[in-house]
Amino acid sequence: EVQRLLGPEGPLFEQLPRFTYTRQVMEEALRCYPPLWLMTRKAIGADLLSDYAVPLGTEIYISPYLLQRHPRFWEEPDNFDPERFAAEDPQQPRLAMCPFGVGPRNCIGEFFARVEMQIHLLLIANRVQLRTEEARSAEAVAGVNLLSKHHFVMQPQLRAAAQPSA
Repeated sequence: EVQRLLGPEGPLFEQLPRFTYTRQVMEEALRCYPPLWLMTRKAIGADLLSDYAVPLGTEIYISPYLLQRHPRFWEEPDNFDPERFAAEDPQQPRLAMCPFGVGPRNCIGEFFARVEMQIHLLLIANRVQLRTEEARSAEAVAGVNLLSKHHFVMQPQLRAAAQPSA
C-alpha cells in the first residue's frame, strides 16, 4: 500500500484516508498496546456495577489493555491481526476500544496522536524494512506506562527505492 499510494512529496494530511491498511495496522497496535493502559474514575454516587454495589467515592480502575484483549469482544484477542479493523463498522461494542480513554476526560491529543502515528508509520515503511534477529513474545510490564519486558533489537534495511544513488 505504501509503495503504491505514497507520492514523492510524502504523506499529506488530506491523503491519509487513502492508506486504509496503514490505519488498520495502527488501530491494531493501539488495541494491543494502548498508551493508556489503566485509568481511574471515582463514583459520584452509589451505584450498581453488574452484581456489585459501588458506594459513593469508590475508586474504579478500568484497564483498556485488558478490555481490548477481552475474548468476549475480540476474536483471538492475543493475536496481532490488522484485518479485524477492515470493516467500516466494527462489530465490537462502542467502548471495547478506548486506547486514549473515553468521555469528558478523553485524551485531548488523540486526533493529533493518530495523525502523527500514521504519518510516522508511512514514512518509516516507505524507506526501510525492519527485521528482528530474535523472535520473542512481547511480554508487558506494568508501571506508569506499559512497557515490554524485553528489548526488541531491529535491523533496518533500506528499501530499493530508498537506496541512495552513487
